[in-house]
Amino acid sequence: MFLKSRNKKLLTILSLSVVVIGGFVFFAFARTWNKTDIEFDIHINEKLIKESTFGESPTFAVWLEDPESKLTQTVFVTNRAGKGDWEGKAAVPVALPKWFQVNEKEKLAEKKLGNEIPREITISGATPKPGYFSTRVRVNPGSKWICWIEVNLAGDFNDTYKEYDIENKTS
Repeated sequence: MFLKSRNKKLLTILSLSVVVIGGFVFFAFARTWNKTDIEFDIHINEKLIKESTFGESPTFAVWLEDPESKLTQTVFVTNRAGKGDWEGKAAVPVALPKWFQVNEKEKLAEKKLGNEIPREITISGATPKPGYFSTRVRVNPGSKWICWIEVNLAGDFNDTYKEYDIENKTS
């Protein structure tokens, strides 16, 4: 009798556990049903940053482009590039030349549609510190996108972008 009662309790607990676990699985599945995320996992190499002139993490932008319409959507842009705030320095559109062009087109498209979004909302955050960084965007299932990432590590002076311009006496 005691063994039968114990087996019944175990069977009840097991059945309830299966129902609860099944509920969690169903809930997780239902939340992602008919949804697709694109995730960007980026590793920022600390050793490479230390070798750069300024030792700062890179400025970068991530965006999607619809291959048919050529419309773009910024997914993430570092704070300085997104706001154009270069800490007392002149604007640096050459830091992310492709993204700056994309961003200008996005701003024009927003104005044409009459739904201008404050730029602070589209800027996802400060430049991540060295290590691993992830960001994601939700897209329509089955849609096709070109994924772009543009990166600039400060301190890459060359013949075109000199550290000191002798003619203009500027750095």
